[in-house]
Amino acid sequence: MDYLGAVNRILINNFILKGDDDLVNTFNDNQHEATIRVAQNAITTELNNFVSAFHVDYEKTTGTLTTVVGQRTYSLPTDFVRFFGDSPYLYLPDETYRVYEYQGGENRLRQQDYTYLTTEGRESYWYWDSTITKKIALYNVPDAVYTYSFEYERDVSVSNSTDILPFHTESEAQAFADMASRRFKFMVEELNVSTLEQDADYTFNRSTLMNLMRYREPNKRYGKRYL
Repeated sequence: MDYLGAVNRILINNFILKGDDDLVNTFNDNQHEATIRVAQNAITTELNNFVSAFHVDYEKTTGTLTTVVGQRTYSLPTDFVRFFGDSPYLYLPDETYRVYEYQGGENRLRQQDYTYLTTEGRESYWYWDSTITKKIALYNVPDAVYTYSFEYERDVSVSNSTDILPFHTESEAQAFADMASRRFKFMVEELNVSTLEQDADYTFNRSTLMNLMRYREPNKRYGKRYL
């Protein structure tokens, strides 16, 4: 399902499109322009909310970083959101060498080694570089050229009508659109969006989506499981 298809599903679910009404073919449809804009916002807001709380497989990808002798900081990909996994690392594909995050970050590093900005050697750790763009820095400052790989979660937002929602199957995308439909209803009727988490239809559709995204059969037993 693409972005436009999700907008149409929202308009149908909320009875904006009904009977013999044609589906909208563009976000510039004059007849439904106002509601289309609200539906777009409902989708992007719900997608941001969902991927910030849950991992979506579409997010995972691989990036590379090539060191430069004497260069401490390195920009991350433009679609970088966050590193993948609980203990992210840089790795050399042909070696077992890995570069993990420095525990405590730059604040601790500056206390442990006052020459950390200039000390050159084989990089042992990376740490987050707090600047206006997303960067990491290496410690030690590289003294040779290596090309590292790393796994990260990329930006899966949608903006064009033909952008595909970041889900594997149509049923997953439908469940997500149904979640966004409830947000749309709250927005249009000026209901308290902060209570959306208590809405029965919203939580039902989110539960459906989460179960559809599982790679194995959900556990339907209740209570403690001992085996």
